Amino acid sequence: MGYPRSQVGIKANCYNPNTMGFSLESLEADLSLNNKLLGKVSLSTSLDIPRKDTFQIPLTLDIETLQSLKSLAGWIGSKKDLSDAPIQLKGEALLKRNGIAIRYPVKYSGGNNLGN
Repeated sequence: MGYPRSQVGIKANCYNPNTMGFSLESLEADLSLNNKLLGKVSLSTSLDIPRKDTFQIPLTLDIETLQSLKSLAGWIGSKKDLSDAPIQLKGEALLKRNGIAIRYPVKYSGGNNLGN
């Protein structure tokens, strides 16, 4: 990890319930853990999303190292399981299909599998 900023590669497991596939061209979002901003995520490369299937999105997490470590230390110090910490993701994605591109809001709030 670097100081004052670090980059971490992560993969998000997702499911596309739609009957059509599309291309995910870009994604920029804020990532919070337990309601504390952890950093910003961005798409590492464009990605073809299959229809009605699961897929992984390779993301780059850009964090402020000191603040993120303080947040994580506070959570771990409370002796809570990190897998219980809720994740929030809020941002925007650029989706493309048949040459038509749209900006789509990304909003997720829920559980994680960080402890697994």
